[in-house]
Amino acid sequence: MNRLVVIVFFTVAVMVASVAGPSGKRHPRIDSFAMRVAGTYLMQFGLPDMDPFGALMTINADGTFSGEDTTDYGVLGLPAFQSPQRGAWKRSGKYELTSMSLGFDYDDDGRFSGILRIRNKLTFDKSFNNYKAVGLVEVFLDPLADPLDADVNPDISYGWEGYA
Repeated sequence: MNRLVVIVFFTVAVMVASVAGPSGKRHPRIDSFAMRVAGTYLMQFGLPDMDPFGALMTINADGTFSGEDTTDYGVLGLPAFQSPQRGAWKRSGKYELTSMSLGFDYDDDGRFSGILRIRNKLTFDKSFNNYKAVGLVEVFLDPLADPLDADVNPDISYGWEGYA
């Protein structure tokens, strides 16, 4: 009988630990909106006076966001390379989220040429399988600039539109 009690106790302890996680605290509740928008999207987007190009955007249910696009690797004859972008998102409407991410810009020789701050607004269709996006890219040329400081203005900014 003692062996059965030990097995049951051990099983319950493992189940509780897996739900609570290593810190012993439960993970914050992730709402259904976050679960519906979570995923990696292959999208097309464009800048003024350019043909559309491809991008991957990953929206995580925990509120984190990452993106990279084909311009990150110097395609389309652009004179710069970029790092992938990382940031956060929040719900801003019934079918809408806004995000802000940061990245780095490099010239053709691989030298640092700016910090990128990218703000996006994504509006999903009712199925949450597709979205339209608009965004603003702001470039800070000073490598010591803090793009999260509201008093620091970007040196360059331009908008973009896309869809997935």
